[in-house]
Amino acid sequence: MYNQRYANHDADLANRVRDKRLLGYHDVRVGNDPDERLVKFVHVNLPLLMDGARAKFDEHRELLDEYVNSDMGYPEFISKVRGRYNEEREHTDYEGFGYDESVYEQGDDDF
Repeated sequence: MYNQRYANHDADLANRVRDKRLLGYHDVRVGNDPDERLVKFVHVNLPLLMDGARAKFDEHRELLDEYVNSDMGYPEFISKVRGRYNEEREHTDYEGFGYDESVYEQGDDDF
């Protein structure tokens, strides 16, 4: 993520995030008013994505409901989304999500 925005109320936190002896992020902005990039994202970019996002949501609505309202884990959810639930799991199903299969093999009592 880049161009992180913090409200005026969180200016102290933003300063700590910027501190090169701590996190050292150089792209932290402070302010309550939207900048040009945010305005463009909300008014130009986001509306262009809405139809496609709505179609994906509608396509997976029942699965999303099942995921939210049951004990289905993320690995099972993403496998079903990708249409691979009945196939052997592939490493790429979880790539980028910090998935550690050993965590999900533990019983409920382990958490």
